[in-house]
Amino acid sequence: MSDTVRSTDPDAPANLVADLESAEVVVFVSNLTDIRSLQAWLQRHGVDHRIVTMGMGSPAQRQRFHHLRDWTGWGLLPQVFVAGEFVGGADEFFAGPARQWGDA
Repeated sequence: MSDTVRSTDPDAPANLVADLESAEVVVFVSNLTDIRSLQAWLQRHGVDHRIVTMGMGSPAQRQRFHHLRDWTGWGLLPQVFVAGEFVGGADEFFAGPARQWGDA
């Protein structure tokens, strides 16, 4: 991404900021997102993390996902944030930010 997306941005969706600031690594997923390897890696390395499930069962839940998607410009889940900054999906996390905690 050319523009950095952070939880401190004035246009950060208010309904997501508390989630973004709740852990060092925050991963937004759906009920169908397979993050077993990512979650195992985070646990193995003792990384403070939170998994936020974005249900799609109601219009309000879908709207929450649409806010996230529109803000990050990333249409897929998972969406990974490190220290409130959007880094992409699991592959992007492993390619860069994960290295600060060890092997990726």
